[in-house]
Amino acid sequence: MAAQEGLPQPDGGMLSGTSAPPAATRRSGDASAAPVGNDAADALRDAEDRFRCLVEEASDLIAEVDERGVFTYASPGYRRALGLDPAALIGTAAEEMVHPEDREAVVRHLPRRSGFGIRLRARHADGAYRWFDASFRTFLNRSGAPRVVVTSRDVTNQLEAERALRQAHQEMEAHVLERTAELRQEIADRRKAEGALRASQRRFSDLYHSITDALVETRLDGALTEFNAAFVSLTGYPAERLRGMHYNDLTPEEYHETERAVVECIVRGGSHGAYQKEYRRRDGSRVPVELQVYRLVDGDGEPTGSWAIVRDITERRKAEAALRQSRELFYHIFTASPLGLGLAHLDGGRFMDVNQALLDIMQRSRDDVIGRSPADMDLWAVAEQRRALMQPLLSGDDSSVVDARWTLPDGHEVHVQVNARRVALDESNLILIGVTDITVKAREAEALRLAAEAASAASKAKSVFLANMSHEIRTPMNAIMGFAQLVAQDEELPDRCRQQLEVILRSGEHLLGLINAVLEMSRIEAGRMAVASREFGLRTLLKDVAAMFHLRALAKGLQFVSIGSESAPPHVAGDDGKVRQVLVNLLGNAVKFTKRGHVTLRSCWEADHDNMGWLVVSVEDTGPGISGADQARLFRPFEQASGVRATQAGTGLGLAISRDIARLMGGDITVISAPGQGSVFELRVPLAVAEAPDRSDSPKTRIIGLAPGQEPPTVLMVDDSEDNRRLVCDALRPLGMWVHEARDGAEGVDLWLHLRPTITLMDMRMPGMDGCEAIRRIRAAEAEAGVRTPILALTAAMFEEDRSRLMAAGADDVLVKPIDIDRLLVGIGAAAHVAFTRADEPQPEHEPPAAAPPEELSLPAVAAAALRSDALNGNFSAVHSRLDELEAAGHAIGALRGLADQYDGEALARLLNNLETSAGR
Repeated sequence: MAAQEGLPQPDGGMLSGTSAPPAATRRSGDASAAPVGNDAADALRDAEDRFRCLVEEASDLIAEVDERGVFTYASPGYRRALGLDPAALIGTAAEEMVHPEDREAVVRHLPRRSGFGIRLRARHADGAYRWFDASFRTFLNRSGAPRVVVTSRDVTNQLEAERALRQAHQEMEAHVLERTAELRQEIADRRKAEGALRASQRRFSDLYHSITDALVETRLDGALTEFNAAFVSLTGYPAERLRGMHYNDLTPEEYHETERAVVECIVRGGSHGAYQKEYRRRDGSRVPVELQVYRLVDGDGEPTGSWAIVRDITERRKAEAALRQSRELFYHIFTASPLGLGLAHLDGGRFMDVNQALLDIMQRSRDDVIGRSPADMDLWAVAEQRRALMQPLLSGDDSSVVDARWTLPDGHEVHVQVNARRVALDESNLILIGVTDITVKAREAEALRLAAEAASAASKAKSVFLANMSHEIRTPMNAIMGFAQLVAQDEELPDRCRQQLEVILRSGEHLLGLINAVLEMSRIEAGRMAVASREFGLRTLLKDVAAMFHLRALAKGLQFVSIGSESAPPHVAGDDGKVRQVLVNLLGNAVKFTKRGHVTLRSCWEADHDNMGWLVVSVEDTGPGISGADQARLFRPFEQASGVRATQAGTGLGLAISRDIARLMGGDITVISAPGQGSVFELRVPLAVAEAPDRSDSPKTRIIGLAPGQEPPTVLMVDDSEDNRRLVCDALRPLGMWVHEARDGAEGVDLWLHLRPTITLMDMRMPGMDGCEAIRRIRAAEAEAGVRTPILALTAAMFEEDRSRLMAAGADDVLVKPIDIDRLLVGIGAAAHVAFTRADEPQPEHEPPAAAPPEELSLPAVAAAALRSDALNGNFSAVHSRLDELEAAGHAIGALRGLADQYDGEALARLLNNLETSAGR
């Protein structure tokens, strides 16, 4: 069905019906389809403006709620009828406004009926309930979500009028019956009525004279005609003296003009607001009073005088005087206090008043401070300190205190303790601010804090920098080494290319080793570094390093020569990573700074006692050479040689770190050079001769597919790097796995909710929602559903706290980039219980191909594009029709059907994008 739309009308009714989709959303095959031009768009906007004007100016209340009954729109009529701010209603439940006795009827019909009406009571802002006739109409918005338009009309006055009419009708019937009886017994009834009247007059007289407030009536000429006992007591005159007196006889002369104006206002308008004056009592004393005066009229509506309610306000005046005294005392204390004090508005913090002590602290004049807040004067050196002071007060606390720094007009800072407390004054939201200058105390505390933090600041900054650099380096290395592994698996690859790929992989692995070493250094105290001791192939290491720089030298037109020693043992024990790091630095500098000639790597072994020996490696180049003065600075951190070397990019850390590493291992680096004669750098490091390592546990052959009978797993790959996603897709899809891609954490969570994959591969660092937050949201959704799927976290971070954070978020395992493909497959197999077949295992003669998931089936391009357009435009009638056609044609559209049934157009469009991307690869 097409989405049903409901539009509120000014008269409270609804326009409803089934509308054809806009031209932009019709199927391409529709002959009547036409592009929507600018005129149509302008017309649509004009119509929307007119519609908005009608809705906002309508006297009826018009609102829109979602399927949960939560306001998504409220017209201005809510302010006029219920005193509610329409904007404040957005996001609140509509049923909270409905009288508890009426909620059940609304909740019972709201989700199942459209176009029904109901009479209910809604709560006004003052807490009272008013009656409304409300009509409800359900429609679907462009995203396919159900919405309900509610049009309400205030019928409270109508109901009250109807109730009054019924009551009047009943009274009329009673009066007719009574009058009939009166006609039968006219004399008796008249006597009874006269008796009742006299009794009523007595009751009125008793009530009139028993009221505690004084009541008095006067003629237009000002003569007193009637008054109660309270008025007699208030004035002190006897009743016989009061009757006939003029009100001016009781009013001091200074009030006569005001009194005359009040009387004129009463005669003209009928009433006057309360005003205050004094009465002169019989004994000559004065009593303050407050009067509320009303007009008296005759049968023709002509004014005959006035009557007034007179209230003795002596006690009120005393209370006001006591309050003034209290305020004066407060002000004297306020101004004389040595503590800096200020009275300010809670909203905005603008000063109403300040004492001299606070002005002295701020070094400002009174005129510069009054009407401005500390923020307006740029006093707060740290904005967070201001928020820390004000937030508790704005949240309802009575007081708040914070130590802060204020910047004075001359630019220097003072440390202050600011104490703020709510005060009630003239019904205003005010705060009393007390400020103490604690600069000396704060300086002492700051000195202690700086002394404690100084030792760790540089180390922390270095760790942050290295962690960021690790991510920036390891992320592209993931693609480099990953695709190199995939290419190397090509059995038809020429040997020469395979050898070059092996050099790339070895170089990449070495680069990763360097990154890991640098990160490890950042975690060790200054001057300390752990040296590992493990068995490794010395000749293999030297060969790999030479191969790494051979091609680089040839690319620059240099001759590269590697000369080894047959006396060197094949296997030694030591820290091969650090030896490799130093050699790579020395060779890298030689190739970098040599423009012509050659670079020679020469190694030899000098045997020592007890299976110990010295590895001596020299790197010779025909570069520009280094002067004696530069040689003295060469191994200092952040310094480079002058001349040609100084023109090259670099940090100046390489040689300094290399010498520190060599010396840490018990060796050293020396240099022999002269300007124009090249340079020779020599590394000497002690190593122990070792036996050949046991190779019985040879690595397994590569994985070539899923094990026979293995159900193809669904893999969700979440990574903001397209290269990393493509690498995983190219590695997993040929093995028979179903791989879906997401470009960030939010999209990954959305796809996970709809796909429920077998396993999720989640990158940690992504823009917007990172991997940790995405994992937490997936785990929360699983907890509600009572399921759990494995998640492997992928990260370029090497620190243990990063791994701990990912595991705490819910990751089952953490793989560090660059990802080894075989290690990734082993991780998937272990986490998701997926069995694989390796190259050295026997294969079935006719292995059945893995079935493709419904989402991976290739849809016709035209159909996919039309489906996406209909989904984004909320045309779910067309979506369901197209899905029916695709299903009839043999396409599996289960996942697409599920999203369409949920009217989730955005998720459906994203899934279609994913399918098209997969089909295009």
